[in-house]
Order: sequence, then structure tokens, then C-alpha cells
Amino acid sequence: MPGRNGPTGEELGYYLPRPSTMNDRTGYLHSTTRSLRLIVATGCLLWCAGCSLTGDWRTVSVAPPPADDMRVLSAISFASDGRYTATERRSAEQTTSTGRYNWNGLRLKLMPENDAPREYPCTRSMDGNLAVQYPASVIATLRASE
Repeated sequence: MPGRNGPTGEELGYYLPRPSTMNDRTGYLHSTTRSLRLIVATGCLLWCAGCSLTGDWRTVSVAPPPADDMRVLSAISFASDGRYTATERRSAEQTTSTGRYNWNGLRLKLMPENDAPREYPCTRSMDGNLAVQYPASVIATLRASE
């Protein structure tokens, strides 16, 4: 017998999951959502396990070319104790700074001893390179020294 507003899904031959297995807000099955979250979390943990910046890095490319007044890393060394030493270029001028760093996998924060802290969007690619983004969409690619 049809429902009040027409035939029901069962009458039309549609399979409807039991309401107890459905997420009321999205309609996805709870077990599928949990499994997907577990897979993503495990993948992130395994990927980040080898994400240490410790070591010496050299800039291999900068694109597009930075403005003359922009300070760009040419080399940086990260220590396991959270300290760094960096060589930066601005036009023809080259400076060296030391201080502490913090990297969360997406942002690199440099806290020089004698200057204001600087923070950059920074990611590590699958080939091991480090991409540091400066203002005006200038991206420097750094490669670990061997």
C-alpha cells in the first residue's frame, strides 16, 4: 500500500540501510567513516615519521625571481636541538643568522637571536625537497646536502 505522499522506497525496490547504522547528519555509514579516518591518520603518521629537517639544506631554485629587497634563504642548517644557522641573500648582500626554529610540517618559524621572528608556509615534498613560500608567491626549493 502506498504511503501518504506516494509509494515508499521499499515499494519502488530501493534498498534503504537501517537508520541505526546511518550518520544522521551526512548519511554515510559510521563504520566507513571510522575506517577512512583510521587509514588517513595512519598514513599521516607514517609520512611524517621521516619528516625531520635536521641537516644541511641548500637552495636549488627560486621562482619567480624575488624582488631586490626580499630576503631569501640560500642555505640553512637545522640541528636536532631546535637551533639553526642560515645564510640569506638580499640583492647582492649576504647575511648569516642563528637562532631557534619550529616546524610543524606546514609552517617553518625562524626565531633569530638578533631579529624579529619570521614564519613561512613550508612543506616537504615526496622527493625530499623543502618548499619555502615567501611573500608575492616566491617559492624557494631547498635540497638536503649529502
